[in-house]
Amino acid sequence: PALRAGAVLLILLCASSFVFLVFQLAGNGTTAVLLLFFLSVVMQYLSGGFFPSVFLPETVQKIGKMLPSVYLIEAAGSLYTGRLSWKTVLYLVLCTVLCGSAACGFEWRRMKKEV
Repeated sequence: PALRAGAVLLILLCASSFVFLVFQLAGNGTTAVLLLFFLSVVMQYLSGGFFPSVFLPETVQKIGKMLPSVYLIEAAGSLYTGRLSWKTVLYLVLCTVLCGSAACGFEWRRMKKEV
C-alpha cells in the first residue's frame, strides 16, 4: 500500500508540474490545452505508450527513453507489479523539480513585469 501511494503521489506531482510549465509557456488557456494535447500524444508515441516501443525504429526508441512519459508509464505499471525502480523514482523527482522550478521562474518573471 505504501509503494502504491508513493507511486501515485509521484505520478501526480510530476504530471502536475509538467502541466504547470506548459501553461506558463503557452500564455493562455486555449493554447496551453492544445500544446499539452500535442506534447502528450507525441511523447506517448515516442515512449511506446500506444504500442510497444520494440516496434519503433531504433532512433525513436532512443529518443523515447529520454522522455518523462516512459518513467510515468513505468510508475503507473508499478501499481500493478508492486515494483518501482530507484532510477524511475529519481528521474520523476528530477523532472518534477525541474518542471516545477522552471514554471515558478516563468511565473515570477511574469509577475515582476506586471509590477
